[in-house]
Amino acid sequence: MKHKLLKVMILLILLGGAIFSCRQNFGDLFDPGDKYIEDARYWYEMNKPHQGIALKSANSKGGRHNVRPDWGHAYTKQHPDFTTVQVPLSMQGALAFVTPDCKQAYEQTHDERYLQTLTQMVVVTEKGAKGTLGFLMTIIPDKAYREATKFKAFYSSYKSWQKNFSGYIFYHTLEGEFANGWKFESGKAVKTVSQKSGQAIGLQLKSANEEECIDFYAEIWSQDCTDRYTQTETTISFNGTTCSAWYYDGEAYLYAECYYTPYYDPYSGGGGGGGGEYTPPEPEPCTCTTCPICGGCLTAANSTACPAACPGHNPQAYVSQTGDILCNPNLSSTMSPQFPNTCVTSIMAYVNNSFCGGNTNEGVYMTDYLNTYNGLVIRDGVSLSAIRSFVDRHFNTTSFSGFQDAIDNGRIVMTDVASDIPGSSHNVAVVGYHPNGILIYMDPEKGCFWEAPASSFVSNYIISISSCK
Repeated sequence: MKHKLLKVMILLILLGGAIFSCRQNFGDLFDPGDKYIEDARYWYEMNKPHQGIALKSANSKGGRHNVRPDWGHAYTKQHPDFTTVQVPLSMQGALAFVTPDCKQAYEQTHDERYLQTLTQMVVVTEKGAKGTLGFLMTIIPDKAYREATKFKAFYSSYKSWQKNFSGYIFYHTLEGEFANGWKFESGKAVKTVSQKSGQAIGLQLKSANEEECIDFYAEIWSQDCTDRYTQTETTISFNGTTCSAWYYDGEAYLYAECYYTPYYDPYSGGGGGGGGEYTPPEPEPCTCTTCPICGGCLTAANSTACPAACPGHNPQAYVSQTGDILCNPNLSSTMSPQFPNTCVTSIMAYVNNSFCGGNTNEGVYMTDYLNTYNGLVIRDGVSLSAIRSFVDRHFNTTSFSGFQDAIDNGRIVMTDVASDIPGSSHNVAVVGYHPNGILIYMDPEKGCFWEAPASSFVSNYIISISSCK
C-alpha cells in the first residue's frame, strides 16, 4: 500500500510535465513562505563551496563534520540598508570554539553547556539590489554571560545582539577561513579579534599600535553523533545518548584581541560604526602551476584572487566557441532544473527528449526505479551500484573509448562530477567538446550547459549512450 501511494504521488507530481525555472524549483518545492529566504537559497546554490560548508582549517586533526544549511528554520531580519537571512546549520555532531574561561569552567563542573557555541550561515543582501554576501557567524558567550542568562545566551542575530551580550562573535567565509571577529561587553563591540598564524612564544616583539592587544587561544572541541540535528537558539542541546563525549579536537587557534574605537559621528550624537560586522578576508597571493592547454594559471591558493587564465579550466558556464563539436547538433542547451536527488532521472529524461527526440517524462523513470529497485529517487537518489543496469533498461549503450571518440560517433555520455554530499556524486551528460579539448556537459542542477576538462569528472561510471530503447 505504501508503494502504491508513493507511485501515485510521483505520477501526480511529475507526469504533469510542469516546467520549473531554477529559482522556482527551490521556492515551489520547499516553499519557505518568504521571498528573501527563497532568494538567499537561490544565491547559496549558485555560490556554495565546491566541497560544502567547512568550519575547520585544512590541518585540523579531527574529522570533517557533515554540515548543510537547514532552510526550513531560516528567518529574515530587516535593517535600514540591508536584509539578512540567518540559516541554522544541520550537522551530525557538534563543533565549538572553547575559550579559556569556559574550558576551565567545564573542567571544574563537567557541565557541557560551557562548551557549546552556535554557528549559523548569514546571507546579507543590500537594499537596492547592490549585492549579496554569505558567511558563517559563530556566537561564543563568555562564562559570566552564560551564567547570567541561565545558559540562554544564543539569541543574537547579525547586527542585532542579545541584551548585554558578552563574549565573542567570530566570522568565517563559507569555505571555513577566518575573516574577522569581535569581543563584546554589555552588548557593545569593544575589541576587534584577528586570528594569528603560527604558535605563540614566550617573548614577542610588538609594534606600538599592538601594545593594547591581548593574545588568547580558542580550542576546537567536537562531539560525534549518530543522528543529525539542527543547532538553533533554543535547541543548542539534545539527547546526549546518541552522541560521544566532547573531546579536544587537537586544534587550537591563536587570536589577538585589540581595543576598538568606534567611528564617532558628531551629527548623530553617537558612534556611527556600531561594530560587530563581517569583514571579508583579504585574498591570498596567487600561486599556481601552468595549464598545459593554454599556459594559464592551473591551480590557485585562492580561486577569487586567481581565476583560471583559460576558459573552461574549472567548471564554469558554457561559452560557445567556433569549432565546437556536439554529439547531436539539435541538442537543447537548457533543461528544466532537477528536483533534489533526481540528477540521474532528470538527465535520462533530457537524453530521451533532446538526444533521442522522444517525449518520455521523468516520472516514468522514477516509477520504474521504484518498481525495479524498490527505491524512492526524490528522497534517496539512484544508488551508484544500480545506475548502469538502470540506464541499460532504457537506452542502448556501447563500449567507451574516450569522450571525444564518443562525441565524434554521435553518442552522449552519462558520468559524474563531485558532489558536496558525502558518499555521493552528481550525474551529468557530456554532450560535446571545444577545439581545445574542454568538455561540454549538461548539468541538471543548473539546467544548462557547463564546461570543464576531463580531469574534473569523478567518473565512478562512464556510460556511452547511442540511442533510446
